[in-house]
Amino acid sequence: NVEAMRRSIVAADADILVLVEVGDAPAAQLDTLLAGYPHRTAIRRMRGPGDHAQSIVASRYPIVQRLPDRPDGLSAAGAVVETPIGPINVFAVHLTRPWPYQYQWGQITQVMALTQRRLAAPANPVIAAGDFNSVSTARIGKQIQADMNLIPAPGWPGTWPSQAPAFAGITIDQVYRSPDLALITRRLGLPTGSDHRPVVTEFTRAG
Repeated sequence: NVEAMRRSIVAADADILVLVEVGDAPAAQLDTLLAGYPHRTAIRRMRGPGDHAQSIVASRYPIVQRLPDRPDGLSAAGAVVETPIGPINVFAVHLTRPWPYQYQWGQITQVMALTQRRLAAPANPVIAAGDFNSVSTARIGKQIQADMNLIPAPGWPGTWPSQAPAFAGITIDQVYRSPDLALITRRLGLPTGSDHRPVVTEFTRAG
């Protein structure tokens, strides 16, 4: 729902946006949807015949480097954003659904690929956000924390499914940060028409 997405974006008033699984309808109206966010990078993936989706990093601040999209099985757009607290590596991540819905090693190998992308990127603070299809305390969340040295934002209230009350939801939409960033706030944004709730976070440099 492009109108609902726009209302949510305006209300969040974020400096950087991470969008995953952006379908054809909002993708056709990106300039309207992302008005005020002129700096963007995206990857495009085919989900099925005639069905495409994008992962996007959009920013009010300049994107000084687009991080490479590798043929490693991971759907993630990456960018180095020049912010008032310095350059930050931002990854817009979408992991596959877990087994038994998808192949057993899918999420594990995708986190391994994300780890390699982080290591290959400039040595800046990191934010990795998106649909991880996993809570932060499960195996995949623990793998991200151990292998990538990233810290999850608190997972309550839940983000999925949006049709359920937030207190009954599961947080599979994560925002991870490196230890050189400190979390100030984490909350849910306005509904977008998705079955996932948006997450709004605020960070500063760690003391």
